[in-house]
Amino acid sequence: GALVFADDGLAPSASAGSTGYFSLVSVATGSWLVTVASSTLMRQTASVPVVANATTNLGDYVLVSTTTNGYVTGRVTDADNATLSGISITGPTGTALTGAAGTYALSVSTGIVEVVANPGNLNSSYVSAAKIVTVTVGDVVLNTDFILSKGARLKGFATSNGTDPLPGLIVIANKGGIQMGAALSGTDGYFTLMDLSTGAWTVEPQPDTSESASPTSLPRTILDSEAGSTLFVGTFTISGALGKISGTVKENGAEINTGVLVAISSAAITDPPATINDALRTGAVLYFGSSSGADGKYSVSVPGGYTYNISAWYRNAGGVTVRKTATAPVTAGATLARDFTWP
Repeated sequence: GALVFADDGLAPSASAGSTGYFSLVSVATGSWLVTVASSTLMRQTASVPVVANATTNLGDYVLVSTTTNGYVTGRVTDADNATLSGISITGPTGTALTGAAGTYALSVSTGIVEVVANPGNLNSSYVSAAKIVTVTVGDVVLNTDFILSKGARLKGFATSNGTDPLPGLIVIANKGGIQMGAALSGTDGYFTLMDLSTGAWTVEPQPDTSESASPTSLPRTILDSEAGSTLFVGTFTISGALGKISGTVKENGAEINTGVLVAISSAAITDPPATINDALRTGAVLYFGSSSGADGKYSVSVPGGYTYNISAWYRNAGGVTVRKTATAPVTAGATLARDFTWP
């Protein structure tokens, strides 16, 4: 009753008879991995040669290795049915590579599992693909085949002023109106959209509600001849891009949990602070107000490209309000720390 299968992608699995003999038929010519499994016992033999119109004798198999897994086998090809060798196949508990004929045999944990071909776009010439299969102990799921489309990567640059990099910008890739990729610009301002199949794409930045992007989208068609390449799609300039000022407020080394008033402005800040009204909000001067939380921390998002004045007011146990000040040159997309300590 032992299960026998090869990873040639053609031969059906077979079962050993009551005498222990087995025969795999219709095996493709080549060199294959043969697995014999019976419940929790198994044995594998690699590079078993098979030639046309001949029988390969494997000899006696003694199952000594134990397993709690099952098996998944299949074949990986491209859209033209050409076999793809060296493609990584992963499951919850293992990894395999496709052989010269594009076939693989993967040992996986039992239950409902996901099998992924070309995970993480390891081979950038092809996209990744996944299938869900149900696996039982010592059994094999045959013909879990994958057809991988050719693909490439799209790279671009995000900036707040045409020169300086803008980190933290979300960029998405749409194909046929469906989002199929996303990336985040790094500290150098560059983003890379991975695992994109050939065809027409639209790349769009996702600025915050207070920001605007130019252009609002960039089209790019990936050609078959460009498979495996990283293609530059263009630059997005984000106007009104935000940065952040954050920090901790403490008294005698301990976080203040009763709240500290924080005012941030591109102009001088009066003491006591100005009343925030419509005139102040709509004027030329940038002015923001906040307070620290129970954890002794505050965080305020502000437009980048300005040097801000910061004032923090704390009423101590004696009922005296003490003001602390600082300045903060804020860059779009960056977070600048400004802590305040009393006394």
